[in-house]
Amino acid sequence: MNRKQRRQQEKNNDKILDAARAGKDIPLPQALEMMVSSYEKGNREKAYKVACGVMKVMPDDIDVLHFAGTVALELGQFENALDHLEKAVTVKPDHAEAWNGLGHAYLALKRIEPGIEACQKAVGLLNDMPEAHYNLGNALSAAGRMEEALQSFTVALEHKPAFPEALNNMGNALQGLRRFEEAADAFRRAIKINPAFTIARFNLANALMAAGKPKQAIAAYRDSIEANPKHLPSYNNLATVYRQIGQLPESAEVYRQALKIDDTVAELHNNLGVVLQDCGVAGEAAACFKRALELAPRNAEAAFNLHAAVFDDTDLAPATEALEQALAVDPGHERAHFMLGAIEDHAGIAKDAETHFAALPRDGDGPHPAIDSWSYMKAARGPDTRWFAPASATLHYCLRHASATGAVLEFGVRYGATLRLIAADAGQPVHGFDSFQGLPEDWYSERKGSYTTFGELPDMPDTVTLHAGWFEDTLPAYTAEFDDPVRFMHVDCDLYTSTVTIFDHLATRIRPGTVIVFDEYLINPGWRDDEFKAFREAVEKHGWEYEYIAFSLFAKQAGVRITKT
Repeated sequence: MNRKQRRQQEKNNDKILDAARAGKDIPLPQALEMMVSSYEKGNREKAYKVACGVMKVMPDDIDVLHFAGTVALELGQFENALDHLEKAVTVKPDHAEAWNGLGHAYLALKRIEPGIEACQKAVGLLNDMPEAHYNLGNALSAAGRMEEALQSFTVALEHKPAFPEALNNMGNALQGLRRFEEAADAFRRAIKINPAFTIARFNLANALMAAGKPKQAIAAYRDSIEANPKHLPSYNNLATVYRQIGQLPESAEVYRQALKIDDTVAELHNNLGVVLQDCGVAGEAAACFKRALELAPRNAEAAFNLHAAVFDDTDLAPATEALEQALAVDPGHERAHFMLGAIEDHAGIAKDAETHFAALPRDGDGPHPAIDSWSYMKAARGPDTRWFAPASATLHYCLRHASATGAVLEFGVRYGATLRLIAADAGQPVHGFDSFQGLPEDWYSERKGSYTTFGELPDMPDTVTLHAGWFEDTLPAYTAEFDDPVRFMHVDCDLYTSTVTIFDHLATRIRPGTVIVFDEYLINPGWRDDEFKAFREAVEKHGWEYEYIAFSLFAKQAGVRITKT
């Protein structure tokens, strides 16, 4: 085709487009040719406009209806696609491809049950169409019918083995069934077919994390980021994994990298603030929460987190303001009601405090466990007892006030986040005790084995010695090798029985000046039967006297100093 012929064709195409837009009659042969050629050249918008014009002349043509519906789906115009494809299956009820597209449109519009029915119709008409089985699997997954979804994805893959999207969604269904190893295998197969499939790399990392393999998950998130350096969910989840395994500086750095890509994501600022708060960097944490609120003023959780970052028991006004902001956005925010109620009760504003406490749900006739915790804290604290919010602040204060000489110990290490903080402050060797197999028994909603690292010990500073195993096995070995009294002890083992074991083996090492921080002392539904009960029994058994030097209602902590043994 020479230049003159090409220019004439462009003019003809423009006339056809103008006629289609205006709803005028159009020359059908040329229009149909233009519709198909535009699609083949990747110009979906142009193809769809021409198809709409053709349908004005040929409203019941099954091929044009199906074509228009398919292109509308690809353009994300799901309502239009639904309209075209519903007409298509009315004109030709045995058109399997149209039923398949219709199922896709229903699913995109979150009309799950009609989507399932349409896809089942497509499969019934043409059982060897992998796309129909794939769409049916997607619809069944959306309905929570994961086992059936797996069957559909399996059939899709039987007909089309090189189908990475089906493998990816099969992995999602397996993950929904908590079959994490199989899910990871499905994602790997998808990636092998399409190495540039970023979402499959991201999903693989999620499956590895859910399977309790954080180091492999980190590598997979890194691969996802390498494949798509601007994929913010990969940065966010990578930073989350680092936080969960206690590598807080690494977590903060990943969040900062993500914010260099897009500084307008409120969630990233909030999450960075949480990590910095864990690190004890309250000022920077507060700045992050404030930035999150600038970007998303109706983010109640960022306002609640801000209250903890600015919490100061010598000036509670900034914390009060942040809590009021959280409640203005979310009037049902229970933790904000509780914290604000405690602050107002502390200030002597009993009427306002009761209003907030009344917003907490009651279970039975007894007091709410948080209110019961606050009542105990009020009665038990002395004039010098401090009140903190973040766990890092309580630990720092209590360790600084552990002035006696002796050993520094932590019970309940997991990935070592708090043990690293303690080691940084202690100025001496530190010992950490954990089975690294999780809880030895059920604890509230956490089942036996929760918090496991699957026996993998965290990387720790050179000043830290880890004692892996159950306390009843490792403590006798420790006491046989070391004879130091206890200077500071962080009890983060949650359970009554485990705490009893600690005191049974270390009671003779606890001296006047020993400081003990309990991590799950308050707030929990049965808090009086957990670490609290074990400590009170040890006090009575050994005749200790003690004083509370710190509390945190936010982190459920209590810090005590033994005054007499």
